[in-house]
Formats: sequence, structure tokens, C-alpha cells
Amino acid sequence: MIDHTLKPIAIIPARGGSTRIPKKNITPICGKPAIVWVIETLKSSQIFSEIYVTSENDEIITISENSDAKTIHRPEELSTNTSMEIDAYTHALQRIKESMGALPKYFCTPYATAILLKPEDFIKSYNALRNNRHEPDVLMSVSHYDVHPYKAMQKNSDGYLQM
Repeated sequence: MIDHTLKPIAIIPARGGSTRIPKKNITPICGKPAIVWVIETLKSSQIFSEIYVTSENDEIITISENSDAKTIHRPEELSTNTSMEIDAYTHALQRIKESMGALPKYFCTPYATAILLKPEDFIKSYNALRNNRHEPDVLMSVSHYDVHPYKAMQKNSDGYLQM
């Protein structure tokens, strides 16, 4: 069940097994783990009723809990190099619904390494989503770069992006 009166939640996926940059989600940046910067920015926006971190890694979970984020232990099979993020989000949303009894209309999924985002970015995005007469299902930032075709987007005739 979706409860339209609930404030949005944030779900940060933070896998511990990064192979290109080991421990990237908790790498210290100016004295704080990267994920802590993101959690603090989400809190500062004052949009979210709860901030969740989904991870299989105990160190990430401890750091997140120490920053007052709620945590969801993600199964190992949803935490591999080939795991799909949508499966991690589905797992997290199922656990959140079990604990809350309902889900909010909106949720946000910033990466643990998105340390340059500002509270205003979340505020503007949330307002754009809420106040759009077309009632889009998703609001996301995109950029031009080489990506796997399954993650590529294109602009349709109405000016909206689609897979």
C-alpha cells in the first residue's frame, strides 16, 4: 500500500565489494566517509522522513547507523558485481513496507559517492516532481557518456526521456 501522506524516504545503495575502488562508499573525504556526506546532505534537505542504507557490508552498516541512518542488510546475492540495482531497491522497499506498514508515494535513491549534491538539489527535484502536471513516475539526472545500452536513455517526441 502507498500512503500519499507520508514524507518521502531516501534509500542509499552501498555495496561493500567495489572492485575498481575498494571501499569507495566509506573512503574518507575531508575527514568523513563519503556516505556520511550524502546522509548529512539528505538530512539537511529536510524532505525525507527516513534515510535508509542498503548494504551487505557490516562496516558500511555501522558507519551509516552512527550517522543516524536506518539500515537494511542486503543479501549477498543482491550485492555482486552483476547484481541489478532494481533488485536491491525492491528488497529494501519490501523491508521498509514490512516495518512501516505502507510506503510513501516518493522515494529517492542517491549514490553513496554523490558527495557533491547539495540539499537544494533534493528540494528542487522534489518540488519539480510534485508540481509537474504530467505526474511523471521518475525524476532522474542524466548526462552524456558511454554507458551500457540497457542503461541508456533517449529523448522522445514529447521531450521526455525513455529507456
